[in-house]
Amino acid sequence: MKSLLLILIILTTQKSFGEDNPFLTPIGSDEAIAGNTGIGRDGSVGAVIYNPAGMASIHISKVSGSASAFSQNSVRSKGAGFDDTAKSFSTTPTQITTVLAKEKYNLGFSILIPASFTSNVKRTTNKDSIGTYVENIDVVSQNTLFGPTIAFSISPEFKAGMSLFIIKNEHKEVSDTSFGLDSGTSR
Repeated sequence: MKSLLLILIILTTQKSFGEDNPFLTPIGSDEAIAGNTGIGRDGSVGAVIYNPAGMASIHISKVSGSASAFSQNSVRSKGAGFDDTAKSFSTTPTQITTVLAKEKYNLGFSILIPASFTSNVKRTTNKDSIGTYVENIDVVSQNTLFGPTIAFSISPEFKAGMSLFIIKNEHKEVSDTSFGLDSGTSR
């Protein structure tokens, strides 16, 4: 009966977290190389986010770090009365995980950055009523997770683990507008 109750609790908990998982990009060296097909991979440091029990199969203490792809874009749009230039840079993801392997359990601590994004939009607008003005909009957004993981083997076939993360969401948007002054001439 206790085993059935434990299985029900685990399945219910997994379902509630799995339905709304924002970590669709691969975290972990093996998961990144495998195109995120290694979510259930046993023995990978990526297990801290996807499957903490998988860390129970790591047999040596280590520090692991990984970083993945980045994107840099620049887009210019021109039309009647406007000229927009948008530049953005994004990285995803980055991970640093330490694992302390013990005989009966493993401890880990991770810092994860699943998404980081910076953008600048420069918009030049010309309106007859007020003249030309320039808007600069800078956006910086980053999600950082940090926290411990514990994993242990109950039997050769069954492992258990848990990660606890503190999430820091940073989002900053700064906007300024400059109005040009027409240099009039008088006679």
